[in-house]
Amino acid sequence: MGFYNLAFQLVALVCSATAVYKLWQVYCGVRSYWFVPLDGVVAEIGLDDPSGGGVYRVAYSYSLNGITYVGRRVTYGRASRRTIQELLDGKQVGDSVLVFADPSNPNESVLLKGPRVLAAAECLLFVFLATVSFGIHIDGNGAKIWGFPAELVVEDGGL
Repeated sequence: MGFYNLAFQLVALVCSATAVYKLWQVYCGVRSYWFVPLDGVVAEIGLDDPSGGGVYRVAYSYSLNGITYVGRRVTYGRASRRTIQELLDGKQVGDSVLVFADPSNPNESVLLKGPRVLAAAECLLFVFLATVSFGIHIDGNGAKIWGFPAELVVEDGGL
């Protein structure tokens, strides 16, 4: 009995933490709309797995107020492989690239502004899963959701 309650609470905590992380990605994505556009240079580009199943690695340099910075973030959240390929199609080391940097914190930069829809959808999913997991508890009489029995039994003489 206690083990299952503990397991559901642990799942709820993990889902809550993941939802907070996804919400942070959405917030940073929205905040990136106010980043300034700068000319950058591709410093590194490639796939972790050249057979096509890996993650893109990209590094770029850019200057703001006479100081050169290096960025590695494509966007906040996950971008689809197709989006990244379209963005970096034909780019090689030394090619120019448009970079968006935070003027108040120039170390923070992206190649794609705005929140990713997938991050927002994942946030909502994990909020839902956390809510359901926090609401389920198991006692000696079976599973209950939000304190109500999961199934109602009609006794003889009932409806």
